[in-house]
Amino acid sequence: MELLGFEPVAGERPRLLILGTMPSAVSLDKAQYYGHPRNAFWPIQFHLARVEAVEDYGARCQMIRERGIALWDVLARCERTGSLDAAIRQPTPNDIEGFLARYPTVQAIAFNGGSAQKLFDRLIRPNLQWQGTMLALPSTSPAYTLPFSEKLLRWRVINDWL
Repeated sequence: MELLGFEPVAGERPRLLILGTMPSAVSLDKAQYYGHPRNAFWPIQFHLARVEAVEDYGARCQMIRERGIALWDVLARCERTGSLDAAIRQPTPNDIEGFLARYPTVQAIAFNGGSAQKLFDRLIRPNLQWQGTMLALPSTSPAYTLPFSEKLLRWRVINDWL
């Protein structure tokens, strides 16, 4: 089944772009980045921002924008059954280079998991004319079984860019 991703979430002057691969089935159903209730993305972001967690998706996105974070995915579309990145077929990348040209304030790209980085390296990096920092972070997906405390510890590096 062909899937279409989301538009980016970005404020006026983001300093960090966080890239996932493609929203999960639950996220697509909810029309929300990291919409699966067991995904650690939002709990990590609230913890790092030292703010109280909220359920409202609009408020979550506003918090991200205010911190100087932009969210997007490496892929604009793909074929996939289920939610696992290993099931992705026929990937079509987003225009990351265009995004970076539109937002020259972005100093770093953080990859939410190894699959996002591998797809980026294969589909985007060979032609990318951008000299920022790239950060490899553990996936926040519940399928990646690293304990929350370890994910949080490794995600702390993003605060250096905010």
